Amino acid sequence: MVLVTGAQRCIGENLIRRLVADGLKVRVFHPKEFDISSLSLVGENIDFFEGELLDVTDVYNAIEGTSAVFHCDILQDWELASYESRMKYNIEGTANVVNAMLYHGVSQLTFFSTLSALGAISGKDADEQTKVEKNEWTTEYALSVVLAEREVWRGSVEGLKVNVLNCGDVLSYHCNSAHHLFKDSLEAIKKNSAEIYPSFIYYVAIDDVIEAAIQSFQAEEWNKRYLVFGGKAERVDFYEQIAQYYSLSISTKKVNSVRIFLKLTKDFLNSIFHQQGRMFRRVNVRYLMQYFYFDNTWTTQQLNIVWTDLNEFLNKGKQMK
Repeated sequence: MVLVTGAQRCIGENLIRRLVADGLKVRVFHPKEFDISSLSLVGENIDFFEGELLDVTDVYNAIEGTSAVFHCDILQDWELASYESRMKYNIEGTANVVNAMLYHGVSQLTFFSTLSALGAISGKDADEQTKVEKNEWTTEYALSVVLAEREVWRGSVEGLKVNVLNCGDVLSYHCNSAHHLFKDSLEAIKKNSAEIYPSFIYYVAIDDVIEAAIQSFQAEEWNKRYLVFGGKAERVDFYEQIAQYYSLSISTKKVNSVRIFLKLTKDFLNSIFHQQGRMFRRVNVRYLMQYFYFDNTWTTQQLNIVWTDLNEFLNKGKQMK
């Protein structure tokens, strides 16, 4: 039996479906508020375990009796959360998983990270060997994942077999997450609110993420980092390609200093008067205003994956209707 955290998230949901389809028995670790009906009809080889990632007892009990863990449950960059709560959830939650695995002798851990946590330097190529470290472009979200990764690699030093998948922005038509790249992009196009920053979007189809996870798990080569993305596009080209495919008119808004100031001010005021976590800081601006270059040649060859480009993804959506 394998354990999957993050059933309420896009990667977790789709991974569970694939693992069950492949004949594996899956224990789904999910929070109380998660509606299990979305997965209850997937098959008989599924066991639901209600618990909280920050509850040590829940995590230890969930991992007992399993043979491997796929850890997909981290607070995403679009989720309303304070700096402290994001750090606590992503870092301590991952530490709980690692510690429980070590305690129970469960050795195989696959962790789903993000490209933004790689510590890339503007204008320089980053690949699977790039050293992950904080720099001036590391956002609050990315930092929380960097530190979560450290817990994973700490587990490898203490005896775990780990693989880390640094994923690009995930493209999906249907998932449990309230927000995801394709849905949010299409809505922004329809509302003429697509913001254009001078940077790339590195994207990956959800099916490719799951395939990379399965391939790396079955390869039995551990303590590796994989860069999981299928393509890159200038932000304006990304939006325009989607708009053209759906025969929509598009009015993109290029970012300027006034717009950035207003957005920073609005986010700051919301954090005060609505007591919500900061979503847009100066470091977010610095990150979005830079071109980063990632090279996943090694991952592509190692996993023998043919990545789905944006046009193929859009065509697949038409076939699903």
